[in-house]
Amino acid sequence: MQLIIALFAQLLVYGIAGWLLFVAVAFCGARFGGWLGIIGGHILVAVIIAYLDIRRIQAVMSAPGWNGVPDMDLVFEIGLLLRIVLVNTLLLPISIFAFRQRFLHHGSRVATHVT
Repeated sequence: MQLIIALFAQLLVYGIAGWLLFVAVAFCGARFGGWLGIIGGHILVAVIIAYLDIRRIQAVMSAPGWNGVPDMDLVFEIGLLLRIVLVNTLLLPISIFAFRQRFLHHGSRVATHVT
């Protein structure tokens, strides 16, 4: 149970702005790009997460008095992959909702053109 809490607590490091960006990318990708937009949006979120995490760890490593921990080793890479999977899993309902809105919007547009 503590492991699950620790995993979710690590997601707070992205802050409100980061999460708003993740949600916007997932929503817009699915809403405007369909299935390919869902895949592309989640890949873009993964790239953003990797960029933010690498930038953060490099800042810690370049700080004066760095004692070797944390480091960009195998544990960091595994943690990065876990965060990417966890964030994209949490964003999946948003992508599905946006995709469904796309479908409903196209359906209503077709109905108005017929009448």
